[in-house]
Amino acid sequence: MTSGIRPAPGRRAATAVLVFCVLLAGVSAPAGGVSAAVASGGADATSPTTTNGAASLSVAVERDSETVRFRASVDAADAAEDVRLDSAFGLLTVSESDGFRKVDGSYRLREGREQGTLVAAIDLSNSRQTPLGKIGQNGPFQAGEGWAFAPSPRFHLSWREDGRILDQRFGPGAAADEANVSVGKRFVFIGAHRVHESGDVRLILPERARFAVGVDRALSLADQSYGVVGSDPDGPVTAFVLPRAVRAGGAASSTDLWVRADAGKRTVAHEFGHTALALRTTDRTRWLGEASAEYVAYRVAGPEDTVGVLTARVTQPDAVLADRETWGGASVAYRKGAAVIAHLDERIRRATDGERSVSTVLAALSASKRIDSERLHAAVTAASNEATATWLQEHAGSSAGLDDAAGSSASTGTPGAEQRFSGTNDGLDGIPLAELSGLLTALGAFVVIGWVLLRGCYRLLSRFRTGSAV
Repeated sequence: MTSGIRPAPGRRAATAVLVFCVLLAGVSAPAGGVSAAVASGGADATSPTTTNGAASLSVAVERDSETVRFRASVDAADAAEDVRLDSAFGLLTVSESDGFRKVDGSYRLREGREQGTLVAAIDLSNSRQTPLGKIGQNGPFQAGEGWAFAPSPRFHLSWREDGRILDQRFGPGAAADEANVSVGKRFVFIGAHRVHESGDVRLILPERARFAVGVDRALSLADQSYGVVGSDPDGPVTAFVLPRAVRAGGAASSTDLWVRADAGKRTVAHEFGHTALALRTTDRTRWLGEASAEYVAYRVAGPEDTVGVLTARVTQPDAVLADRETWGGASVAYRKGAAVIAHLDERIRRATDGERSVSTVLAALSASKRIDSERLHAAVTAASNEATATWLQEHAGSSAGLDDAAGSSASTGTPGAEQRFSGTNDGLDGIPLAELSGLLTALGAFVVIGWVLLRGCYRLLSRFRTGSAV
């Protein structure tokens, strides 16, 4: 500022407000601890070679209107023997094959051939239901304007070389740099997007999507969910944020998940909980999957009184969790099941003087190859005692309600703020940080414009008054 010149008070105020707006607009920038990369460019992407050896696999992902094609190309030198290309095609169909012969469900490179090509395709306009979401309009698997989301064929190339068996997979991170394709183990996204990474979690965010939860908060919810479960997922997790054209809220496997862009914090935490739980249940323990994930969501992103809130949500208290035929809908696992898990947590904490919790049980179950009623009973007994395991058996295997348990652990209560995770205040749950900063920026600009107009009117009125006096 030039010495001896002072701006008018109105200009100083306007300048201060403008500076505030500029600073506020920067609040929504990604945090320094989370790396972000832009994925853009053409409609094709090729997976780089990930295994050094005599054979290699590359996959080009192509979108043609509502059809997505995966073109797998194999190159094999003389040192590679018994070259096989396997895949979990699932809903995809093989539309082209050159150089391969089909043997026992896999494709083997023909003798004398050094190259082969196989194309798997899926028509996203052919509406049908899958365990992880609907294909077609309103479902996650669809071809939208400027984007598409499809199941992955999960190509797996293997061969023998120098007495060893080597392999290469088309999976997480296989999309080439500067391409607009990102690949998980189960899903593939096509369209302009950014990739955010934190530890073993990759978050795929379309450029057109306004993510209500926000990238930093979503990645934090992942860590917090794993903390409640008591264990991390077995490997990397790819999380896809989908545009709001998708009707459902989200779904997850042990390696991939998707959520709608306007999904809330509890939905995001719920799906991340699934990736860490990885429960292999039977018919009588199947309720544990959704019940545990819902409990995790409320512990991480729900009100502080987890037990009271989940108990109040129970709408079918007489439903038997271990018998799906008594359910009046899938919400029983989410509501009564989650409430039972919350009460179980309190009982374990009280029985062990806070040394263990239901997280101890969930971690043990996630490490189990199969969870039947006996394994569940043993895990609860090991974490607490026989009485607690018997209580769970009664409340999961019969129509016993939770009225008798509602106030049974008043001495311990739901874990307080010191036992919960930081940053879970719901006060601004409906206004994500990026939108809040934009709203305040617009408000600041409105104040500046109003001040300038008011100042101009005041000066004009002053001139009129001066003129009338003369």
